[in-house]
Amino acid sequence: MENLEFTKSISSVEVNKDGQIRAYLTTFENTDVVGDVIKTGALDKYIQKFNSGQTDILRMLFQHNRSEIIGKWDSLEIDEKGVIGTGTIFEEVSRGKDVKSLLMRGVLNSVSIGFRATEYRKNSDGGNDFYEIELIETSVVDFPANPEATILSVKSDDGVVNIRMLEKILRDAGLSIKESKTVASVAKTELKTVCDEQKTEEELVNALRNFKLNT
Repeated sequence: MENLEFTKSISSVEVNKDGQIRAYLTTFENTDVVGDVIKTGALDKYIQKFNSGQTDILRMLFQHNRSEIIGKWDSLEIDEKGVIGTGTIFEEVSRGKDVKSLLMRGVLNSVSIGFRATEYRKNSDGGNDFYEIELIETSVVDFPANPEATILSVKSDDGVVNIRMLEKILRDAGLSIKESKTVASVAKTELKTVCDEQKTEEELVNALRNFKLNT
């Protein structure tokens, strides 16, 4: 099976005044906006190696930008919900200081993982079930991949679908650049009526969930 690389994000972060950050890096068994599921146990092997020092440093980035390292993760643990990471934001780095301030104020509250999938299968929701993955990096991001946060970012202030923003959200959710552009193009047409009619956020969520891409 070919190894693939993805990014997935979740909205659950705590940070204290000393720059210590604690966050759910991912959760198990829930289906995200593109139909993907991280299965229970998918990170067991990686975490065992990480906590025993057998893997590389797990860098904390800002917005998946590899030139903006803002910290590192010190330890990882698993509970019944998912994987919890404890790390440190580097306040001597200007971007790290900025991100910490935004986290403390609640303006940012999401962490996204970049990972390599070594065992996965297609599922009935059109996405993948991931049975074994390895983390490549993690990032503090502004838009998580959960449906509520994603949908609030699709429409601009004038009610028009923001295609560039939608493409970014789709890429954060794990699609390739080509796939994101294709889906966003179709979504612009499919969602135009929904936006024009000033539907509620719940109706917009359902529209995104239910439209089918035929290529």
